[in-house]
Amino acid sequence: MATPAKRSLRDRPPLQRWFILFLRFLLIVVLLLLLASGGGYLYLRRSLPTTAGTLTLAGLAAPVDVLRDQYGVPHIYAQSETDALMALGYVHAQDRLWQMEFQRRIARGTLSEALGETTVETDRFLRTLGVYRAAESAYVALDPAAKTIVDAYVSGINAFLAEHSGGELSPEFTLVGVEPEPWVGADVLGWAKMMSWDLGGNYSTELLTMELVAKLGSEKTKDLVPHYPSDGPLIVPNPSGGSQAEQLLALSRRVEQGLGIGGGNIAGVGSNNWVIGPSKSATGKPLLADDPHLSFRTPSIWYMAEVEGGDLHSVGATIPGLPGVIVGHNQRIAWGVTNTGPDVQDLYRETLDPTGTQAMFKGSYEPLTIISDTIRVKDKGNLPLTIRVSRHGPLISDALNANNADDPDAPQREALAFRWTALDQTDNTINAYLAINKAQNWQEFQAGLESYVAPVQNFVFADVDGNIGYMAPGHIPIRANGDGTMPADGASGDYEWTGFIPFEQLPQSYNPPQGYIATANNKVVADSYPYFLSHEWATPFRAQRITKLIEAKPTLTMDDMAAIQADVHSTYAEELLPVLLNLVQPTSDQQRQAIAMLQNWNYSTAGDQPAASIFEAWTYYLTVPMVGDELGERLLETYGQRRQLIDLAIPAMLQDPNNSWCDDVTTTSSTENCNAIVTQALDVALKDLSFRMQDKPMEQWRWGTIHLALFPHNPLDAIGPLRGFFSKAIESAGDGSTVNVGHVADGEPFDQDRGPIYRHIVDLGDFANSRMINAPGQAGHFLSPHYDDLLERWQKVEYIPMTYGRAAVSAGEVEMLQLQP
Repeated sequence: MATPAKRSLRDRPPLQRWFILFLRFLLIVVLLLLLASGGGYLYLRRSLPTTAGTLTLAGLAAPVDVLRDQYGVPHIYAQSETDALMALGYVHAQDRLWQMEFQRRIARGTLSEALGETTVETDRFLRTLGVYRAAESAYVALDPAAKTIVDAYVSGINAFLAEHSGGELSPEFTLVGVEPEPWVGADVLGWAKMMSWDLGGNYSTELLTMELVAKLGSEKTKDLVPHYPSDGPLIVPNPSGGSQAEQLLALSRRVEQGLGIGGGNIAGVGSNNWVIGPSKSATGKPLLADDPHLSFRTPSIWYMAEVEGGDLHSVGATIPGLPGVIVGHNQRIAWGVTNTGPDVQDLYRETLDPTGTQAMFKGSYEPLTIISDTIRVKDKGNLPLTIRVSRHGPLISDALNANNADDPDAPQREALAFRWTALDQTDNTINAYLAINKAQNWQEFQAGLESYVAPVQNFVFADVDGNIGYMAPGHIPIRANGDGTMPADGASGDYEWTGFIPFEQLPQSYNPPQGYIATANNKVVADSYPYFLSHEWATPFRAQRITKLIEAKPTLTMDDMAAIQADVHSTYAEELLPVLLNLVQPTSDQQRQAIAMLQNWNYSTAGDQPAASIFEAWTYYLTVPMVGDELGERLLETYGQRRQLIDLAIPAMLQDPNNSWCDDVTTTSSTENCNAIVTQALDVALKDLSFRMQDKPMEQWRWGTIHLALFPHNPLDAIGPLRGFFSKAIESAGDGSTVNVGHVADGEPFDQDRGPIYRHIVDLGDFANSRMINAPGQAGHFLSPHYDDLLERWQKVEYIPMTYGRAAVSAGEVEMLQLQP
């Protein structure tokens, strides 16, 4: 008897489809009921990891001990480097397998296999972009030593998968209906490249600039996309060493849809780090602080761990899915990173032949590479995908249906190609991280970074001998012409990359005379630097504040370093508020009360500050009346998500009370000035705050009440009944300009969606004094006591010990798991 073919959900009659969907909803309800019962709790606890006892891990050469401390941080002690990293892969899988599965599917472009048609556009974009194709090529090109390490790490993950399935996996696998496949080396490199995507994004500024020029002209666009202030701090003060736009606006609108997967907005990412040399340190040895700013998630993108084996002995923050410590310290050196943000992405306008299979280059057509692919969609079958690649890179406009024949706005003979350093076939960044984990001095640290490709980062360094240093390694393109501000003509051949900045000429500093180095995504070098890096830098406010606090004392202690990380003084408010108060013309008692409160404000954006609520709401509601009439609804929505640009543009506009930006161009009978705009924005802000604060007295308008740090779970945050179990939120302080950054989510008035998830401070004179924190916690299983147990500490900018070495770990409360061959 023949076996009947399986039918997808879409093939079933409508009533049957609805019944199946109802059953899935019922499953969620049953899960919630189980959670409320003791039996359900015990059932779900089956999927919690084993953290004590003995387990067999095939492939090990010798036993490995994993000691978990009271915060759930694993301390891995092995006899060899490969055994240590194999154990790290196993431990990552124990605590974060669903997160790793979700991340792997992002890089592979296979989210739709698990989540259905809602993620088809994301998969199409990522498949077209070619992240995983580049990862596969990079894995093949790895040198034997690096490949051995990656393979050992992957073996640890797969050893866990071989022993666990179904109800033994975290509940997300059952809820989503996914059974994980074995890992391969390209999965590791794929997520490394997605981290590069998350920390890059100049291409979106190219598209925005293109749209603004088409709408407003180049002069007014300069007001909206200002360059870095000439008096802003530099990281290395004295370094060594129209018509086409209109046709392509439809393409850019489609490309904007890809921004939701991360990246695309350098303004939205950031970090702080600084290192103090012996002359500025109260201990006489360097102190190093680092707090990378990334998207908030539950669980965190970071995972704290100590890893020892052979020549490797590091502690700090790892990333599940990647081997080794990303930021931390070893026996002799410490390091931290912030995002440099150079322009390593370019868009090219390609001119295609009538068949769409060739692109013009220097007067003749050359064939495109055509890749046939398939997107598998849960309950919907397969969707064919054709990917076209020019000499400049994938035609990302294809991914967003910009060339559909049924779209009359889409040009049929033009497309956008995407050039990005992280898509190059050879990428040895993984080698660099493994090398710096074992480096013993500045020379070895630099040598390790020579193989680094992407993402370009500001590395700060310190060693136990008292040396400090800085370097920004990675591939930064040299362009024959142009600066990547707008999409270039791909047909002319005039805008090609001719190479990369030589490693020895990349920005760097070693033992500078001022005795410290500080970076906060600010401009790296002066304009005299011989190579172009970028026009797009973070506002200088965080860098200014860090520098001011470092220079305020002759020497700094570890507590001083922590106080800087906790600082919530708004330099942006200090600069802008006097301008606003000079312009505002209050018309109500409520406005006058708010102004009086702001006049007595000390610029603190702590959670209990009502003045912070008023200032942040006031500046938020300035954007629409200032630029909305010129931009129009659609372009305003795009520009309004670029808070970095707004924070530079608005203060400059308000310097002149009669600035043309303050005039409403939709009214012809009157000319508005900045006084009216500023007063109107304050009125709207106060009405909104009254509503949000439920008509409480103004003195009770706490900033933390409306400024929540949101830690969503992927993908269960989208399911209301489950959100409370899997996602986390907590009151937050700060704003986009504070050292303890409280960056507001793009397009949102007050909620925070990214920031310093992980912090560490390292004492090079005594590693036992070092400290770290990771939010919301170590574990990825929502029933684990370590799922969110660090969230309140993180909120208060408190730390846990950065315990290093078996003797120190064993002195505390630990669980021991031994992995045996």
